[in-house]
Amino acid sequence: MTAFDRAWDLVKMPIHMEGGRYDENDIHPLSIHGPIYQGRRAGNPDTGHWTPHFDKALAYALFGPRYEWGEENYQNYVDARTAIPEVYRYEVPEDKHMSVPPDLDYMTMEAHGPVGAAASRRISFHDDYHDIMSGEFPGKEPTMIPDNELADIIERLLQNKDFAESIGEPYDSDGLTNYEGLMNVISLDTDFDQDEYKRIFNIDPVQQDNIVPNPDWIYSEDMQEALDEAYDGPIDIDLSSVVGMKGGHLSDIVQRLRERGME
Repeated sequence: MTAFDRAWDLVKMPIHMEGGRYDENDIHPLSIHGPIYQGRRAGNPDTGHWTPHFDKALAYALFGPRYEWGEENYQNYVDARTAIPEVYRYEVPEDKHMSVPPDLDYMTMEAHGPVGAAASRRISFHDDYHDIMSGEFPGKEPTMIPDNELADIIERLLQNKDFAESIGEPYDSDGLTNYEGLMNVISLDTDFDQDEYKRIFNIDPVQQDNIVPNPDWIYSEDMQEALDEAYDGPIDIDLSSVVGMKGGHLSDIVQRLRERGME
């Protein structure tokens, strides 16, 4: 059964993506029938960016956002020796619906944009006024994924031989580790088959993302085809919008999460 087949039978109330950017009649292109996530480091303010892709939020929390290309982006690299990643989860109460604008820094403004975003698992929202985190929406407020649960996921990620080898063994060199300079996330192997993805994240990726095209949107059939193809084979974690680490190792982050989880 495809996501489209079970679209309107789902119990969770949807988070709609505002359609003004993608449809002249303001028809929303898609809904999320489940949670959305935000990743950042402890002490950082609400970014306003939310995604149904948990692994994408985790990538932001671990490696930091890529605002600019080039060496000037050094300040955005995450130091694993001091940083603690946090991932927040938000679900709409069962008796509510809500609409959130698309993240146009991450998704294109073209009318067909959500289709390409669905195909590459790049669906993202931007809560411009921070209404979700501030509790302006009625019902449940966002909750933080427990530190030990997040540490478990990162440990399972490190158990993947290909991913662990692409990170390399930790070593110190003028305060930097793993590489002669900054970690380049493009070198990381993040292509997982379905069973391995389920082992790491403890959930089926289709069930996790809960993306449902709006059948009234002009490109809904194209989006469903894109979704079916995206979830038919290996799942790749898109790291194109994050930077990397400038010190430490993911194992350091696991340790820091464990320590804080005991407090």
